[in-house]
Amino acid sequence: MEGACVRSKQGVAITLFLLTCVDSLFHKEIAKLVSINSQSGPITVQSIVRLAVLENAENFVQMIKGPRGKEFLDRWILQLKADAVRHRKVKSEVGYLDHVKMEEKDELDNVA
Repeated sequence: MEGACVRSKQGVAITLFLLTCVDSLFHKEIAKLVSINSQSGPITVQSIVRLAVLENAENFVQMIKGPRGKEFLDRWILQLKADAVRHRKVKSEVGYLDHVKMEEKDELDNVA
């Protein structure tokens, strides 16, 4: 949570809740790994995260190799293409510098 800015009591409560959930999941995973091999000691949080990434990658590859893999990849590519280009939301008209300078010069000439 380094660099985070919490603005309300509700934000603090949500943050503490999420940290408690993450901590509980880490402890559960450590207990599961130790129960599988009682001779091994506890592992680091980074190792748990890497194991979760590995499990996700294995599941992803199995799904791609499965009968619905091509359908999934086609939908994924379509979504990536749809999200690739975003158009600028026009909030104000763009004024070009040369055009603005000419208008200001004309206004100054009219005043004099």
